[in-house]
Amino acid sequence: MVVLNALQEKARQQFYIQWEAVSGKLIDHYEGHDKWVNAVTWSPDGKLLASASGDQTVRIWEATSGKLVRRYEGHSASVNAVSWLPDGKLLASASYDQTVQVWSATAGRALLIYQAHQTPVFAVAWSSEGSQIVSASYNVHIWQVS
Repeated sequence: MVVLNALQEKARQQFYIQWEAVSGKLIDHYEGHDKWVNAVTWSPDGKLLASASGDQTVRIWEATSGKLVRRYEGHSASVNAVSWLPDGKLLASASYDQTVQVWSATAGRALLIYQAHQTPVFAVAWSSEGSQIVSASYNVHIWQVS
């Protein structure tokens, strides 16, 4: 299966669509963001999806039902990227507000906020062992997760 970003508006809400990769068959779609969806990623166990949006939120969805599980608010501008910690306990988000935020996947609150970027942050990823985060704007930062 492949998840594709759909920049289509329906009842003033943005959504993304899940397609079967080989046949192109529509499997499901998720609605709820108030602006475009910039990024989407599977949780490590494949049970959840995380989406990052221009509405300044990160949202977590059940992959099988499309049910909204959690909504993270804390960025002051568009969220451009989201990444799961390899064990699925944390997420990192990158935003146009020049920050990288680390969220508890279960509590729905920011645990850490990194603010060293001087320009919007467009990408974020965890190291394979989960001890570092790399983020990119017009430069690249590597953060030791404390």
